[in-house]
Parts: sequence; structure tokens; C-alpha cells
Amino acid sequence: AKRRSGQTARYWPRGRFAKSTIENAFATGSIIITPSSSSTGYVGGLVGRFTSNGSVTNSYSDVDITVAGASTLVSGGGITSDLPNTGILTNVYATGDITIASGAGAGNVGGLVGNLSSSGSQVTNGWASGLISGAATSAGQLFGKRSGSSTSNIVNTYFASDSGSALAAIGGGSTNLAGVSADTKADLQAMNFDPAVWSALAGYDPYLNLFSTRNGLSGVADASNGTAAAGATVDVYLSGSLFSSVTTGSDGSYS
Repeated sequence: AKRRSGQTARYWPRGRFAKSTIENAFATGSIIITPSSSSTGYVGGLVGRFTSNGSVTNSYSDVDITVAGASTLVSGGGITSDLPNTGILTNVYATGDITIASGAGAGNVGGLVGNLSSSGSQVTNGWASGLISGAATSAGQLFGKRSGSSTSNIVNTYFASDSGSALAAIGGGSTNLAGVSADTKADLQAMNFDPAVWSALAGYDPYLNLFSTRNGLSGVADASNGTAAAGATVDVYLSGSLFSSVTTGSDGSYS
């Protein structure tokens, strides 16, 4: 699926978070790490690593991650490298590619999460579309590794069927989920993604409505008599398809 552009990057690619809550955040850009031969590291498009319970809600990452050079162990994920017990992801997506260069040692690498705990963690309404490539101990389109075979803590979480990767959703031999297409509102409904939270556009990744105006579209709508069109609906079309809808304020402005 095609990517949607974002605005200024706001992310914590190397930080370790414990008992933290992240909401309404996004990241764009790229991360290239060249670890030493004796290093152990964690890298994520939004959060480097959760060391204990924490949550990410209504957030996304469009960050390409490259691990270059030899290392003992580097785990990575589009959102975070590690989601431990009681970690929670809700309404999140990642579209960046993760590449493990030849000769680089790597642990568990996933489009959303590198290491997913089997007890207490929860991922609900997630999407990943990046290409995961290179050498990794365990790699998956959604999760690099998850202990156990049950997917009861993975709810309404999918990866793009056109990502170009032959990887399964979950690495490490766990039960796997199927890739899907998410180009229409009907697709989102089939995925049980709330249309009040998510939107879809043909040829693009599904996206959070929270960020639907991040491309900077704004203006003022007037009624036919020249007065401000208060409470009017302004539809924005891209290549003939409805891209976004906004409601004007009391002065006819929208953004």
C-alpha cells in the first residue's frame, strides 16, 4: 500500500519507557543504527522499548529503520521493539520498512512489535504495511516473536497483503494471521475498525481520522448569498475518491 505523508517527527526511537502513556503521537523519517560488535539494542519507530507496563493509543509511525554492521543483538519494531506484560497498543499503525543489513546480528523484528509478551499485553486495532527484510532471528509482518500459539491478545490487527514480503504475520512459529487489503470503508468495517476513528482511501494505507488534516488544508466556506457557511460539510477529493470531510465553524472556517 502507498504511504501517507506526515508532519514534524515526534518520536522516542531510543528511549526506554516504563509505566508510560503515549497518545495522539506520530513519527516520520528514518533511523540508521550501526551498533558495535558487543552491543545489545532495541529500536522502534515510535518507542525504543517498553520495559514495563505502558500504552500507545491513536498513534502511528512512518519511519524506515536500518540496522547496519555486526552486533550481538538488536530487536526492532515499527511501533516498539518490545511490548512486555500489561503493555497495550490501541489504534496504531506503522508503514516504515525495516531492513537488517547483511552481517548485522538481529533479534526479533516485526512490522508493529519485535517482541510481544504472551501474558497481559494487548494489541487492538493495529495495522502494518512496511517491508521487513534481511537477517533476523525471528521476523514477522506484525510481530517478530510471540511466545505461545494463542492470539487472544491480538484483536483486529492486520498487515497489508501487498507489502511485498513473504513473511508470515508472526515469526517464531506462532499461530499466524492473514494479510488483507484495506482500501475502502467496507474493508475497514470487515476489519472491525471504527469508522469514527479510521478512514480508508484506495491505494493508501488506512489512517487515523485524528491526523486526516495534517497535510495543512484549510480555508473559509461561503454560502451562495456570500455569508459564512457555518456548520457546512466540506468534502475533499483525491483522484476522484473522497479523501476527507470536515465541518466548518461558526465563521465558515475549516482546517
